[in-house]
Amino acid sequence: MPSVEEQLEQWRKDLINLGRSNRLLYYRATKTSTLEFAVPGPATLIDRLQRKDQLVFYGSEPDFDPDRESQPGPNHIVSAGVEPKRVRGILRNLERRSIQEFLDRGLWILYVAAGLLEWCVDVAEEQEQALSPILLIPVRLKHESSSEPYLLELAEDDPTINPALATKLEHDFGITLPSIDLYEEEGTQAVLEAVADLVAPQRGWVVKEQAVLSVFSFHKEVMYRDLKDNEERIAGHQAVRAMALGAAAGKAFDFEPIDDSQLDAIAPPEDTVTILDADSSQRKCIAAACAGHSFVMDGPPGTGKSQTIANMIVELLAKEKSVLFVSEKAAALDVVFSRLKAAGVSEFCLELHRLVPGITISPCCCRMAQLCVSGGGG
Repeated sequence: MPSVEEQLEQWRKDLINLGRSNRLLYYRATKTSTLEFAVPGPATLIDRLQRKDQLVFYGSEPDFDPDRESQPGPNHIVSAGVEPKRVRGILRNLERRSIQEFLDRGLWILYVAAGLLEWCVDVAEEQEQALSPILLIPVRLKHESSSEPYLLELAEDDPTINPALATKLEHDFGITLPSIDLYEEEGTQAVLEAVADLVAPQRGWVVKEQAVLSVFSFHKEVMYRDLKDNEERIAGHQAVRAMALGAAAGKAFDFEPIDDSQLDAIAPPEDTVTILDADSSQRKCIAAACAGHSFVMDGPPGTGKSQTIANMIVELLAKEKSVLFVSEKAAALDVVFSRLKAAGVSEFCLELHRLVPGITISPCCCRMAQLCVSGGGG
């Protein structure tokens, strides 16, 4: 049987994608979801975003005409390598995709990639070039109407150094990229120069000072980094040990479910404050949660899991507990919240995923019990 540390390593391997399908490592421009900028450069662009300048998409490089009266100004974004008439269509697609992903999963995926690292991959003793974003800045697109130009502004999520690239370089080449603190203290240019210095000994590696607007998803890489940076603390947690070792972890979480014949006596229906119907199996889950037990509630879609969770939350609220409800999909949060709202207890709820766009795990927080329920709806 593997140790806790070995199981953590396996979980990390399952999370990280270092293959060619990962655009964070093997970036390729696409016709419908990528826009490369001719001007301004990455450092200037991010600086103006931080100053909250109104950055307007002006057009594309092929649209330039030195004889034309109207020329791009300091707050204009000029795209590169795409026909001018296609720029608006790409922006519309990026806007829709980023909003839909946020509504579906509570994740923000629209970023400006500031700086690209061109590096070499060994393939059968031959060199192959790969391109990877370095600094990822969360942004959003705005426009007042279909006739108005698109504006670019910062989103509320945090900037990050490309986590997939950081993992790849550390794992395969022993290169540790600078932390995001360097960006916060000294800015974009300092990060790009620091990376250039780090990769200088590698033949054929170069930092390209380009800015690219596209969609990138890397919440699993963040989870990987968390499992690596906090390995000792995580391995020492009782719940983690139970998941990693199973029965070998001991019986710290064992408990005897209530027998059907004893259910009414131990958990009298007249003493419950459930807001929705509950059968005997659901009532057992509610009673176990109220007793502070840890357990997995399993069942196919449509069997009332979200209904039971809503009942658990209300029961725990009545006991003056606090609940953190976590789900990978925002739809699952919405289902439970709608049930709580219908019961008149929404004033006790804080929808964190609505307040903080791009949060890695999208929770619905309620002033209730320390209960963490993960997974889809149902």
